[in-house]
Amino acid sequence: GAIGWLVIAKKPVVNLEVFKDKNYAMGCVLIGATGGILYAGAIAIPQFAQTVIGYTATWAGLILSPGGLAVIILIPIVGRLMKIFQTRFIIAAGFFIMGSAFLFSSMLVPNVDFRTLVLMRAAQTAGLAFLFVPISTITFSTLPRELNGDATALYAMFRNVFGSIGISLASAMIIERTQVHQSYLAQWASPFHAPFNELIARYERTLTAMGRAAGAAHDAAVGQVYQLYREQAAVLAYSDVFLFTAAVAFAVVPFCFILSGVKG
Repeated sequence: GAIGWLVIAKKPVVNLEVFKDKNYAMGCVLIGATGGILYAGAIAIPQFAQTVIGYTATWAGLILSPGGLAVIILIPIVGRLMKIFQTRFIIAAGFFIMGSAFLFSSMLVPNVDFRTLVLMRAAQTAGLAFLFVPISTITFSTLPRELNGDATALYAMFRNVFGSIGISLASAMIIERTQVHQSYLAQWASPFHAPFNELIARYERTLTAMGRAAGAAHDAAVGQVYQLYREQAAVLAYSDVFLFTAAVAFAVVPFCFILSGVKG
């Protein structure tokens, strides 16, 4: 039979020996998790604001802006903390803060106001101040200087690729969980369910009082209840996405302690 030969280049495009360094290997995992969680939250809140609440693109963008200010304020504080505490403790705290923020974000309601959405996003980004600089610092702290070029390329790749994965998973999960909640709520949207009939009747009385004809008022009431039903399913789907990202953030916390116990 034919004999195959594996030829290894003397100078590969990327030197994978960088992963022999424990801090570097774990730093790539942590920055990948950070990117995935960060971008999942970054698309979920403005998308929720536009598709469910009906915000314009401008107002949805304004929800994200204060979060950037929170990071700017916290980064100098984190820089001082890195001189006092081990870097791995700061990173663990960052993931814990981020997980708690996404847990808070999962408490969505259809009539959530602008201020609450701003607080949710600001809380999510507050954890980033404890992650980006500390992770970068400890990732390259014990790596030989001659491997920095290859290491930097792979490090950026982890962040960007897992960020894209986070966006894709969040978008797919919103659609999938919306369908799941619609199928669950459908069992209650039935003429045999008394609260459903009462809701239809309430909308119908309101529309009749506004001057709608009896037959048209009934059809319009059913349509409005259906819109409410879809809105509730979407809110529950976004809550599920935030719960999932919170679970990922909390799950990453124990891995932070694999890093070396050094200070920045």
